[in-house]
Amino acid sequence: MVIDKRDINILFDWLDLDGLLSRPQFPQRDRQVVDVVVELTAQIGKAEFATHLSASDLARQCRDCRRCSR
Repeated sequence: MVIDKRDINILFDWLDLDGLLSRPQFPQRDRQVVDVVVELTAQIGKAEFATHLSASDLARQCRDCRRCSR
């Protein structure tokens, strides 16, 4: 599960990130800081969360726990 940089850029455009960051509430933030944070969270997600995805794909899915053997 890799996040495409183009998808992030579309989201930034849709949210008008540059407009938001120009507000006084965000004095020391810029697009570069947000890019670094997004990249870091993607790395953490890939390293920590993605490993659990394959395990959950292999585990039996059950919506009614009274009927399954778990």
